[in-house]
Amino acid sequence: MKLRALGNDLQNASLSKASFALGNGAVLSTAQVLAEIAEAQAEWDKLDDLIIAALKQRQHIATRLGAFMDFVVLIRMHIRNIHRKPKRPLTLAEKVLAAARLRLTRELRHTRGRRQKQHLKA
Repeated sequence: MKLRALGNDLQNASLSKASFALGNGAVLSTAQVLAEIAEAQAEWDKLDDLIIAALKQRQHIATRLGAFMDFVVLIRMHIRNIHRKPKRPLTLAEKVLAAARLRLTRELRHTRGRRQKQHLKA
């Protein structure tokens, strides 16, 4: 990193007695500047470690979630493919009873079928 290079340059330049003026008016010695650089570099290293750990955790979660989603898809496919027993066709007497029940229910609820409503919409 650039901070390390700057710190190495300061140590190699034999500027042990030098002082550095900062933009805010503070004056630091070489040792203080090197300490600041080391502290900043340590913070950057911690941040890099946290980022790497977060990326590993995200990858781990993505792997687990992907496996879970594969499982869910298989279960859904299995549920859809369950063969249900087909309905038994109604006998003529059952059809007549169903039609009578339908007419009575519609009369009680004051509802109409599609064809009965056609003349109202026109």
